[in-house]
Amino acid sequence: MAAPAGGLLTPASGAIPVDAGLLERFLEAERGIEWRAPPAPPRRSGTRAGRGPSAHRPENARLAYYHDETARIEQRQTGPQETLLVTSGPVGALVLLGECVRRGMPTGLDARAAGELPQFPEGAIEARWGGDPVGAQYSLPFADVVQLARYALA
Repeated sequence: MAAPAGGLLTPASGAIPVDAGLLERFLEAERGIEWRAPPAPPRRSGTRAGRGPSAHRPENARLAYYHDETARIEQRQTGPQETLLVTSGPVGALVLLGECVRRGMPTGLDARAAGELPQFPEGAIEARWGGDPVGAQYSLPFADVVQLARYALA
């Protein structure tokens, strides 16, 4: 069902500000993503296998492969708030758009600079769900995520 502003409405998502035809292309591309577990982080000398922070591999982290691009995807839960971190790039943006269709628009959307998060050396996009949707705070315009995801379609 089309929203008045040209977005697509689904029972779970609410209005997504993306043209319905383009959104369908994004969702089709998302179905072509191959998922893999991320490699274990390197152990620091002096730590025993399976112990210490260097041996920790989050169970909620995975790698998305699409064409010749890779993105790290990580989900976190802090109380009622859910956070999705994706590599700042076309595949990460594509995964984020799919999550917006399934969960609805995030209540927060931010860009993380390269090197700010060790797991995301190229930078990341952080989306949050939970809290007051009326007071949604976006330091990164959602249209920028859409434009970035368009590169995954090429």
